[in-house]
Amino acid sequence: MNELTAATIARADALVIGGGIAGLSAAWELTRRGLRPLLIEARGYLGGRIASGRVGGLEIDLGGEDFAGRGTQTRAMAEELGLPVVEPQGGGARVFLPPLPGSARRHWGLHPFPANSMMGIPADPTAPDVAAVVGTEGARRASEDLDMDRSVGRGCADVASLVRARMGEAVLERLVRPMVAGIHTSEPENQDVDTVLPGIREAMDQTGSLAGAVTRIRGGSRGERYPGALSVEGGMFRLIDRLVTAIEAAGGQVRTRTGARELRRGQESGAWEVTIAPTRRGPTPASEPTPVGESTVVSAPRVIIACSPEAAGRLLRGVPGVDAQVLVSPGAPVTRGFLVVRARGLDTHPVGSGLLVASSSTSRAPVGVRALSHLSAKWPWLGEEAIRLHGPGAHVLRVSAATLAPDVGEWMCDVSVLTGVDLGLGDLIDQRIVHWDGSLPPFTPRDRVRAARLVEAVERCGGVGLTGAWMSGSGISAVVAHARATGRRVADDPVWRMATEPVTKVAASAPSSGESPASRPARILRLGTRGSKLAMVQSAQVARSLEAIGATRGAPVRIELVKIRTHGDIDRSPLRRQGGGIFVARLREALREGECDLAVHSLKDLPVDPVEGIRIAAVPHREDPRDVLCGREGRALSDLPASPRIATGSVRRAAQVMLLRPDARIVDIRGNVPTRLARVGEDVDGVIVAAAGVRRLGLSEAITEFFDPSRMLSAAGQGALAVEIADDADPQLARLVEALDDGASRLSIEAERSVMRTLGAGCAAPVGALAALVDGSLRLVAGVAPLDGTAMVLRNRRIDLGEDPARAAADADRLGRDLAHDLLAAGVFRIADLSASAVEHLPGEVRP
Repeated sequence: MNELTAATIARADALVIGGGIAGLSAAWELTRRGLRPLLIEARGYLGGRIASGRVGGLEIDLGGEDFAGRGTQTRAMAEELGLPVVEPQGGGARVFLPPLPGSARRHWGLHPFPANSMMGIPADPTAPDVAAVVGTEGARRASEDLDMDRSVGRGCADVASLVRARMGEAVLERLVRPMVAGIHTSEPENQDVDTVLPGIREAMDQTGSLAGAVTRIRGGSRGERYPGALSVEGGMFRLIDRLVTAIEAAGGQVRTRTGARELRRGQESGAWEVTIAPTRRGPTPASEPTPVGESTVVSAPRVIIACSPEAAGRLLRGVPGVDAQVLVSPGAPVTRGFLVVRARGLDTHPVGSGLLVASSSTSRAPVGVRALSHLSAKWPWLGEEAIRLHGPGAHVLRVSAATLAPDVGEWMCDVSVLTGVDLGLGDLIDQRIVHWDGSLPPFTPRDRVRAARLVEAVERCGGVGLTGAWMSGSGISAVVAHARATGRRVADDPVWRMATEPVTKVAASAPSSGESPASRPARILRLGTRGSKLAMVQSAQVARSLEAIGATRGAPVRIELVKIRTHGDIDRSPLRRQGGGIFVARLREALREGECDLAVHSLKDLPVDPVEGIRIAAVPHREDPRDVLCGREGRALSDLPASPRIATGSVRRAAQVMLLRPDARIVDIRGNVPTRLARVGEDVDGVIVAAAGVRRLGLSEAITEFFDPSRMLSAAGQGALAVEIADDADPQLARLVEALDDGASRLSIEAERSVMRTLGAGCAAPVGALAALVDGSLRLVAGVAPLDGTAMVLRNRRIDLGEDPARAAADADRLGRDLAHDLLAAGVFRIADLSASAVEHLPGEVRP
């Protein structure tokens, strides 16, 4: 890792703040999207809780050593990085429990965890290994879950409440509590159900029971099996090393002893600016590092905050519209002792791979440790290396305790009690003590809600993401999945959009006194929509938003979708030959004639001239407006073979593709998005479509390249929706729909459509326009792509907006008109037929 210099980091594709597993996973995901991130870590090491150290000459995981097997993100990442993924050995885990109430036994005993369980919850409450732990009566109570109404426990937010409601106290106290406390260092009352048991609610709805849900998630109902835990062969720390290597090999940079001090929006560029500085250790190991030396400002359009909650709160103070007060439930301190011992009695693995010590309110445990792991039994490579270094009988153990003042002699006594093997200090080859101070905060239901709200607020700002264990819940699988998803979202974020807080906000009305909102009958509204899958998805999204607004205002509504077949759905000839408004006219006619109360359109399909009797009442928050390539074999446009066959039905896209790849052969295409994507790899090398449509359909994995607006300028209104109502619609309907309006999106759309209107641009004119509201300024770029393959003519302008919404709308219109005049003065009318509403052939088209 090289020295930090202003020359190398003044600008970056993306900046990742925090070098734990979350930050590294997010940065790696950015590189997979073609970006070259800079990752900084204030401490002198990477990996966070995944850390290694030497004990008795062995390199051992001192923190996280495995991850949940039911997830796919961590395993897939490790395997893609060339690391073998393995299951633990040693005969499974045990639980050390007090005697059952009423039992003749008087002493604590060791029991295997049920073979088929999830976080201690059994898939078969009647199995003998379950009854052996929870007793006959406990098993009988747990089996009631199988016949219980599926609604029981549905509203439980924490793990303890759910298990208690479905299976009773014995399963909770003797199976689930030891498992949750051992893995998450927190009680099940403090752990959110959806985080610790992802997918459990949906599986319960499908199977009707908690036991059935565990069976389904574990794969038992499909004849499959997922392992409870997995690790990287050789140690989880190898994953950290391999991530760093992969990030740097992709052109990224990784820097330790470098901290972020301040985050703010650049006034001119609109990009994020982060003040960073070298750091040194704080006064204690748990303290935040201290900045030293001169600061440097890094400008990046994308920033991912993956650091501690304290540091994140400081940085979030520079993000507009975000409450920078970060509240995280405190985590319990954990002390771990790593012991390398020589004891032939451990060769038989008397506690399997390890054990957890249950807590009890009625019986005091005969040991002080909370958990014991027989690491050399659990991970064979560690056992083999221990024997190679120290001879037969060498073993590696790990004990976990709550004390910060460990006594190794007492620990050796505890190990003797738990294993039945007499051990003393004379059997100790080497030891190492590690303190983790509150590094695993509980993820309560309240934390989950708080995290979701914070992420939502941050995401609205554009180009910034927030991740880490305090956002996802503890556990490597949860952290990696959240971090990778954050990396994908930030990489795909339309970074041109920066700071899209609405200019105008419509306050929700409080329900009138007297009648309860819940008791009022819902008003039925008919929403007109095309019948394509994308149109239905978009309209359903609008319908849900309107129903939520109605419920908030105490005026409930129920939206019914009315399918309207348009001319564009009937006429299957190429779109470029059909003229404008083919997907709009019939919907507007239905609105006028009272067949529906409102209609939803893709805004780019709307003709720019107003129509009598109808108005756009709302432009909801805009999706990504960019064009994307879905290429064969995951390739970008530049990586496709010579003379690639690129499918599009758009003159604008075809003209710009020919500028990027003059050897391309354009193939005309139409049909819904899945139909278009199905042709990739069949008769075409790639399809160019709108990012918004692909993402709304949940098909983002098909995207192989996002086209930055500087390379391919999108259509005016692309990515946005329009909700139209009649001019004479009743005021209650009008207010409901207007509440959906996003001020920033509407102003951007108005500027773009003003360009098209002033140019007199027809639907087949190769014209693009894109606007964004950035720190009170509306920025607009528009251009015309000539059909002969010569350079595109681009112009841009900006205007500062005031606080008056009416004045802002007029300014947006004026901005568009002025920029259109700039294009006309540049002679764009000589390179393209701006008024064209239909064309015979696409530029570069393969002709029969």
